[in-house]
Amino acid sequence: MSNGKLSIALCQFHPSKGDMLANFAKHKTLIEQAAEQGANLVVFPELSLTGYEPQLLKLNAIVERGEIENAFAELAKECGVTIIAGVPLQSGANRLCCLIRLEDMAA
Repeated sequence: MSNGKLSIALCQFHPSKGDMLANFAKHKTLIEQAAEQGANLVVFPELSLTGYEPQLLKLNAIVERGEIENAFAELAKECGVTIIAGVPLQSGANRLCCLIRLEDMAA
């Protein structure tokens, strides 16, 4: 946001139920397109990584946040954007529908 302006891309797609790898690939494509068009904040809806399937939340909840956060963080750095994405996280016995924010810290 070097010019002082915030350009926001709101992204929505039809996710594949429970297929986090395929859905991450869709995130990646949309994030790259948004960055090419000048966006510096790219926002996805809740459960965009797994598909909006509350009954699958138990199976798809991410226990180890590092791997997915690292993948999004690297993408944020490569594209020079901040990413907000919906992911299911597990905290103890609880499964949570969360948004994570990852940004290019070099900006």
